[in-house]
Amino acid sequence: MRNDGRAWWLASALMVGLIGGGSPAAAAEDVAAEVRTWDGTVFQLSQVSLEAFYTALVKPKEGEAAPKGGADTGSTGPRAQLFGSLDSLSQFFDKSPEPLQAHRLVDTVTLGRGPAEISVPLANVKDLKFQRASITGSQLPPYVASSHYRYSATAVLMDGSTIQADNVALGTTRVRGVTPQGRLDLPWSAIESISFRR
Repeated sequence: MRNDGRAWWLASALMVGLIGGGSPAAAAEDVAAEVRTWDGTVFQLSQVSLEAFYTALVKPKEGEAAPKGGADTGSTGPRAQLFGSLDSLSQFFDKSPEPLQAHRLVDTVTLGRGPAEISVPLANVKDLKFQRASITGSQLPPYVASSHYRYSATAVLMDGSTIQADNVALGTTRVRGVTPQGRLDLPWSAIESISFRR
């Protein structure tokens, strides 16, 4: 079984390498896509991009934190006193920096089969169709366990070859694009299939 996974990965890597790694010129062109959601809704998108969203914790700059005062701070003058509501005084207390919400463009899709994984340049993908199966015995709370799925996928590449994946980690990636009605932002978990037009 391990040899089968290795052979699959080598064959897929060779196939992706022969198609090309996605040139900057291809990435710069306007990509359109037809997206079908699990409820059957179809969207025609232009200016399509895939973006991964994440939270970045901000480390305070050295010296920014207010000094901690004890019972004796070593000062000989009168002590300052603050009066007011908690809300108005909160600006004087130490606060951790707020985490930043950030995102980055995704230019590859990682497909797994058994122990092997292959990252396919998005520029080489023509069609991507997902399958999902409910995870039985999920340890998640009941209100989210019903939407806990394991995803697999079939990717059709630009040269017509196919990659079957039994595991796709969707993560926080979202498909973004423009429809005639306005900008659309969809999480991967809502998408059944996507067909790119370049």
